[in-house]
Amino acid sequence: MSQHPLPVRLLFQCLFVSLLIVPITRAQAPVPDRHSLEKGNLLVADASLIDPLFGRSVILILDHDESGTYGLMLNKISNLDAREVWPDAHWPEDSPDVFLGGPVQLHTLRLLVRSTLQPALSTPVTDEVWLLDSREGLERYLQDTPQAGRINLFFGYSGWTAGQLEAEILRGDWHIHAGRATLIFHPAPGELWLQLEESRQQLWTTL
Repeated sequence: MSQHPLPVRLLFQCLFVSLLIVPITRAQAPVPDRHSLEKGNLLVADASLIDPLFGRSVILILDHDESGTYGLMLNKISNLDAREVWPDAHWPEDSPDVFLGGPVQLHTLRLLVRSTLQPALSTPVTDEVWLLDSREGLERYLQDTPQAGRINLFFGYSGWTAGQLEAEILRGDWHIHAGRATLIFHPAPGELWLQLEESRQQLWTTL
């Protein structure tokens, strides 16, 4: 039986319909380079990320190398009091907020300090922001009359194995934002994600 070619007009109609039914997927993000994931930058969850913990989260990167990545969530304030978390510490009268840094090793404590001077036994994160992650360093700093409102306490941390975070970024789960002290010590941490998301959306509309 001979086959008759379809009319050209019908071919174009079929092509148009096939384009309409192709599933629409989220645009793939560019491959992150090692510098974009450097210490001090922020991971901002995409609005489409549905996760009871990491949804609408902002994470400060503290370390990234070939073995993986770890950081602290900046906008998940707990209802705990610092004196309950560490009763023996010399907390200032106005004790710091206590944040859930992430789901890994919830028994560990870390302190972020905003100061123009580097506290003893601390490691630099970005301009005017320092990390204290040893018991000796925390105790020594808290005994040196820290200024209220310039320290945040975290229990637990967020971590990714080698290549895991890069894969999540390629999937569109995270966006990278430059970190700075005013964002890391945001006066209203619960509003930080929305502020960064709106800033990112405004940037796209101007391109």
